[in-house]
Parts: sequence; C-alpha cells; structure tokens
Amino acid sequence: MSSSSTRITAALSTEHRGRLMEMAKDVKFAEGARVFEEGRLADRFWIIRSGTVTLDIRVPGRRPP
Repeated sequence: MSSSSTRITAALSTEHRGRLMEMAKDVKFAEGARVFEEGRLADRFWIIRSGTVTLDIRVPGRRPP
C-alpha cells in the first residue's frame, strides 16, 4: 500500500499510521465482487483508494433485490 495519506490515515499519529501501513496490503477486486456479507465475521477493513462501493442491507420481512 502506498504511503500517501487518505483522510482516515491523516487523522492518525505518525506512529499509528506507520503500524497500520506495516500491516496493510494492496488488494484489487473485480467489478461486482462481494467483499463482505452482513452477519459474517468482520476481521478486516478496507481503505478505498479508487473506485466505488455499493452497500446493501437486509431488512427483515423484505425480499432481497
């Protein structure tokens, strides 16, 4: 991952930003790929550097689109 700052990393101290960058890695997803599903273990997070993300949510009693 590039060391250029995003708004979220700019809010971190130099020490914490460095620790995050040591663990970070660049990942690319194909268009339409599902990277997380509601109800599953949230064991990572993404900082979106380019592209777009679509979020959906399950509403009880409503059929999925």
